Amino acid sequence: MKNKQLNYVFVILTILVVIMTVSALYAPVKVVKNSSIPLDEVKKILPEAAKIVPGDSEKGWQSVLNASGGQIGSVAASSPYTDDITGYGGSTPLLIFIDNDGKIKGAVLLENQESPDFIKRVLGTGILSKWNGTPWKESVSVQVDTVSGATMSSTSLIKTFRKRISLIDPSSVQVKPQGMSFGWKDGVIIFLTLTGIALCHLKIKNTKTLRYIQLGLSVVFLGFITAACFSVSLLYAWIKNGIPLSGSIGILFLIGAAVIMPILTGKNHHCFFVCPYGAFQELIFKIIPVKANVKPQVGEQLRKIRYLLLILFSMVLLFNIQMDTSLWEPFSAFLFRTASVSTLIIAGAGLIAGAFLNRPWCSYCCPAGAFLDELKRPAPEKTVPSQTKNIKEG
Repeated sequence: MKNKQLNYVFVILTILVVIMTVSALYAPVKVVKNSSIPLDEVKKILPEAAKIVPGDSEKGWQSVLNASGGQIGSVAASSPYTDDITGYGGSTPLLIFIDNDGKIKGAVLLENQESPDFIKRVLGTGILSKWNGTPWKESVSVQVDTVSGATMSSTSLIKTFRKRISLIDPSSVQVKPQGMSFGWKDGVIIFLTLTGIALCHLKIKNTKTLRYIQLGLSVVFLGFITAACFSVSLLYAWIKNGIPLSGSIGILFLIGAAVIMPILTGKNHHCFFVCPYGAFQELIFKIIPVKANVKPQVGEQLRKIRYLLLILFSMVLLFNIQMDTSLWEPFSAFLFRTASVSTLIIAGAGLIAGAFLNRPWCSYCCPAGAFLDELKRPAPEKTVPSQTKNIKEG
């Protein structure tokens, strides 16, 4: 058993190294610069646009002309100047527009690696129109609130806008380089991660009661309030675009602990004490009195599904297949107002099944959980002293 587990860990880690190497060398990166702004994106804000004329500076505004040659506004691309600012999965490149009076006309988010459900939630608040009508030199000072449940993505959009404007006008308020952000939500994420680790590893009195409190808090804070989950879609984005060290320190701590602790201790605390969707399933299972049993042989076969999904995820990443991997998982269903239909169906089916089976998604379908389980350091095999063994045999 020990050798088998070591082989699994070796295979998984080898696959990840290969994926990261190939992705770094060959994954195409589509960057829209001022010199290559696509006209169809410009028409989203300026429908009459027919031509883009370069300005005096690569970092400055590019004039937008109509079919008659008259200027109808100007545009500036944020990349590559703001690519160091990252959200949940990567940078959030923008096209920023002004009218002929020098007032902000609007902004367009270009192709990115953020989770579609998170971005849909952010854009649905009208965040990119918050600067509209403001003289562009004053727009950096406009206060725009982040979006609850998608803090990293919304913060990235706000900082991208401000930094790009500040580069055009050196006299405007300068935006400081993005560092790790820390707010009360980060504090809650770190606290619940630490309490989950403690409950998993320490012998504490009233563990059962404390466990239910932990699970409830995980559902509320890590689920509905912060949507802080370890998922293959997050791994997909981080491996392709790099770990966003300038992002939320709470998310970074949660993910780092989820990966490192199984390697160091041989226990997967995240799935059983921290994951909000796993906690949601278990709490429902405890409430519903009717239970169903799965035969051990059937359960053993069903558990292979999550490893097949993990292999499929690895292939998608290895061959750079364009696919929204968040659709494979239920986690973004906590953002139920903007979650995709497939995500809501997966999440709903898992919770319904969870009323009769204990954690069915975790046990049989979760590729993220399969990955963490294979990182666990094999526990030392217990040896029976030869003298004791002889006594028992005698």
